[in-house]
Amino acid sequence: MVDLQTISVLVQIVGVSATAIAAVVGVSSYINSNKRAEESKKKEQETRDRELETREAQLFNSIYQYYISETMQNALLTLEQVEFKNAGDWKALYNEREKLRSVSICIDYWDGVGVFVRENLIDIRLVALLMSGTVVFFWERFGDGLRDVRREYNFPRVALEVEYLHDRLKTFMGEHPELQFTSPSKDWNTKVLASQ
Repeated sequence: MVDLQTISVLVQIVGVSATAIAAVVGVSSYINSNKRAEESKKKEQETRDRELETREAQLFNSIYQYYISETMQNALLTLEQVEFKNAGDWKALYNEREKLRSVSICIDYWDGVGVFVRENLIDIRLVALLMSGTVVFFWERFGDGLRDVRREYNFPRVALEVEYLHDRLKTFMGEHPELQFTSPSKDWNTKVLASQ
């Protein structure tokens, strides 16, 4: 027969074992709960990241649609006929409304793209891959004149974001020679047309 003391010891052992088992189960449950919470947070972050990428792609697509629009393409073609080296040339453009309009369209457009890049709403790589040639062409052809307009007319933000975009593109192009970017010459379109 089992005496009372043995039963008491067995109850204590079982009680300690049950407490230990409960503690192990509790810790295990806590760890699993934390893992599920971390996995859930990770999935939520991945979803937010995909949504941001989708929104960036949608924003860039709308920017690109205007870039390939007839309005913008006509403005870019008209730029080849524009001579603009200083503030005096800028003033003279007011007598040639179509040329002034083309320059203004490009300034406004590239300023907007520059702001989106500066504010990290679109990746400079996207702009570089699809639009770098025209930005570089525009700024290298008209940048000196636009800087003079800033000084002469005390208008410090004229095409400031265009200049920023140009500089960012040149830096990106230098950092990625494998993409084989080239800067078009200021009169690249004239050279192409002359060779035909």
